[in-house]
Amino acid sequence: MHDSLESGPQNNGTESASITRIVNALEAFAHAETLDETRRVLEKQQATLLLPDTLATIQLMIDDMFANKQKGDARNWRQYLHLLENARQHGIDTAWHYFMTQQSNAVQAIEALTTAASADELYQTIMTYQDALLSDAAFVILENTIQRQRSFAPWEAVEYWQQLLDFLEDAQTHGIAAAWVIFESQEL
Repeated sequence: MHDSLESGPQNNGTESASITRIVNALEAFAHAETLDETRRVLEKQQATLLLPDTLATIQLMIDDMFANKQKGDARNWRQYLHLLENARQHGIDTAWHYFMTQQSNAVQAIEALTTAASADELYQTIMTYQDALLSDAAFVILENTIQRQRSFAPWEAVEYWQQLLDFLEDAQTHGIAAAWVIFESQEL
């Protein structure tokens, strides 16, 4: 935030009101349960959500989450930060279209990934969909799927999806080729 927020006694309450607005807007954004609701909050709260101070606050939250090993939450907020940055720069309609395209591409890539029938098909799928698979959207969707399926799907399937998620995290850090060598050496 700006130095004026740290100025203490000379603060006239304006910064406090601004911080309260940012916190309230972020809470509404975070508590949206569907993408439609997320869009409604964005449209209603755009004056606050698209402020540079709000974007900086989200970035600080993301940094803190990564530092505290909350990768899933950090990735989720990072994809929304990109949405807000794009909305600020290009308008909500354009940013939302791009965001939804990323979500759709991630779903399609994960479906192809989780249904690949052989190691060769899996590798080909990874290479074909690598941009979508290494996106925050794909990580968030796959992590959420794993969490939801833990009590419903067969243990082996959930474990395999977790291995795929671990592979993608490794691929994001070390590259696909290096991650594939490790992944292939594991028992599938």
